[in-house]
Amino acid sequence: MFYLIEFTINKTVAVVPQNWYSDGVAYWPNYRSDERVNRAVKNAEQPGADWETHDARILKSCDQYLEARQHLNKSLSCNTSDLQTEEEEEEEIRPKRKPKPIHFLGDSDEDSEDEDHQRKRIRGRPKPSPLPPAPSVPSPPCHVPSVPPPPFHLPGSSAPPSPTPLMQMEHRRPPDHQTPSASYTNTPTWRRGRCDSNTIPRTSTDVQILSLLEHIKNQQDILVAQVKYLTSRLQPTAQDIDMPIPVQFPLTSMEEVEIWEDWLKDPANSQLKQNLSSSLAAIGGHDTKRVTWNILAHMFHDDIGKLINWKGVNGKKSFSQMASKTLVLNSVRKNTVARASTEHEVCKHAIRWFNLAADRGSSRRRTQEVQPADHHTSS
Repeated sequence: MFYLIEFTINKTVAVVPQNWYSDGVAYWPNYRSDERVNRAVKNAEQPGADWETHDARILKSCDQYLEARQHLNKSLSCNTSDLQTEEEEEEEIRPKRKPKPIHFLGDSDEDSEDEDHQRKRIRGRPKPSPLPPAPSVPSPPCHVPSVPPPPFHLPGSSAPPSPTPLMQMEHRRPPDHQTPSASYTNTPTWRRGRCDSNTIPRTSTDVQILSLLEHIKNQQDILVAQVKYLTSRLQPTAQDIDMPIPVQFPLTSMEEVEIWEDWLKDPANSQLKQNLSSSLAAIGGHDTKRVTWNILAHMFHDDIGKLINWKGVNGKKSFSQMASKTLVLNSVRKNTVARASTEHEVCKHAIRWFNLAADRGSSRRRTQEVQPADHHTSS
């Protein structure tokens, strides 16, 4: 049970559970937020030892919390005395009986009988009948012409069979409850290149569905062929990778790097650089980072990667000033996965690849040292 109370000290109204009120004194929590206070009231929490007590009087008693909240909202727009006397007014209001007619002196029984008879005649008067339903109009007969289905042709066969000896159409008279689309039955006797005496009933709708499925299958075969063609164009071939360049990938010495840089700076090799960029883009990867790393790993050995960094500090070669940087950028952007990548993103991955070159080289050497040791132990 919940009480709608009024605090005596400041004449404010609030809703409290039954266990918060006792003998004109109400507990009130010291929570900071109104939401926490409302949740405590709704859950009827037990009063804490640090809760404050205030003098209050009950205005309304309610069984449900929502009902008490409604009375609280009502108290904001009216006087609290109206809420207090509302229960008393409800008890005083009672439904009154319908008064009987009073007969005065001089009224005869015949007049009352005439009035009763007239009232009964009005009550017994028949109600007007509703309008008759509209007559039903017969629908015109629907005739669906019979159209023979297209001949069924299996892929791989030399020529489609002639429809006259191998396909038969049997037209049956439809019963009254069948629709025109179900009135025709197709009974082919040719199935997968062999003749069979048992006919298969098939409606014209089924034949149309089979024709559409055959068309979808043909379109799918065309799409598969196109995808295979495009995939073959994107994949690198030996002819594309083998190009007349003065060095061989991966570059293993700084002398080869200098020769490679001079070849890239020569304007006469512009067409070969475009072809080489397309070939490097075909190396691929599942994201921009992997595409960039795969291209750099194809061009530079890890031992050379340790001698190159982005700014050229500590006596190393600056990759930001090399012509290979432009080649790597163009190659990454030609790849379909990294087509939308920015120059900052590609350079960030390139810097990280050169920074990790020393770690990759040391781990590879440890692997190569462990493998001969294991082979010697097993022998």
